[in-house]
Amino acid sequence: MKEKVKQKRVSIFSIDEASLGVGGVDGIAVETADGGEEDVEVKDFREEEGEESERVGIEGSAVCLTCDVRQFHDYREQREHFGTDWHRHNLRRKTRKRPPLAEAHFEKLADTLSISGSEDEDEEDREEEEFQRLEAIRRMPKLEYSLASGEYLSAWKAALPDNGSLSSLKNMKLTCVFLAGGGHFAGAVFGPKGKVLKHQTYHRYTSRKKQGGEQDFNEKASRAKSAGAQIRRYNMQLLRQEIRAVLKDWTNEIHSADLVFLHAPGKGTRETFLGYPDSPLKDVELRRIPFTTRRATLDEVKRVMSELTSVYLSSQSVVEVVPVPRKVLDLKVVFPKTTTWSHCSRPPLK
Repeated sequence: MKEKVKQKRVSIFSIDEASLGVGGVDGIAVETADGGEEDVEVKDFREEEGEESERVGIEGSAVCLTCDVRQFHDYREQREHFGTDWHRHNLRRKTRKRPPLAEAHFEKLADTLSISGSEDEDEEDREEEEFQRLEAIRRMPKLEYSLASGEYLSAWKAALPDNGSLSSLKNMKLTCVFLAGGGHFAGAVFGPKGKVLKHQTYHRYTSRKKQGGEQDFNEKASRAKSAGAQIRRYNMQLLRQEIRAVLKDWTNEIHSADLVFLHAPGKGTRETFLGYPDSPLKDVELRRIPFTTRRATLDEVKRVMSELTSVYLSSQSVVEVVPVPRKVLDLKVVFPKTTTWSHCSRPPLK
């Protein structure tokens, strides 16, 4: 059973600036020795071999950064190296923040590792569980910090800059939030401390009741000719023009914003924002909203902004209670050998 941690929601704007002196390590923030802010690079827990190969390919030679092999004769030898026990062992050491073993040292340990048998398998299982736990932590939508008071604070990763600074979140000058879907649109520009500077909402009849899907996005299947379909098609085009007009009017605010959030589910809805050459959103880094949103209204945009700029205080670390993900089992689906035809109007052809 998953253990729950009681958390208290607090607005980032109500927290004292001096309390935000924290740094981040591997996605889990810790307090620095002097209580000030420390810039620590947040790295992934594991590097994919393909990404590593591409990076070293740019440098002009095939290498392995995990095992500290500076040069291979060719890329074929490099690929063969990626499948060796030596490389896999160093990958496991890397997840535990340990330095790589030299090949000669690994060969000396090979006999010991094979003799240990079940003990080595148990150790590998523990390493695998730890790796899965670290992966679960890395994929968490929030970043956790420890405060001088002994409490823990977590904030949405999507609302934080790349360095994970809470001070930057507190001191944002401009933030844009756009929501769209089901014929509804809502957008707003927020100033310091989350104050609404501009806002606009639209609603058009673009989808049939209880049917889902907007009329303009279902044209590939069949072009309906009913009066209702024509009205929905026209309203969809009109809504698209209205949204793009808002984006054009807010171009300066969008380009000057610290963060721009966009929730536009569906390919057609995203094309409304990005599917034309003059879209101002093409020149900025768009961030997704990391939680479920409701119908696009002004109140919902305000709620989204309030949630993004909120932090959660707790007396216990959320990371400490992250469960180890269950391994996915390979389930085989067994189909019956015979088929019954009792539901058919006539027997099958022989």
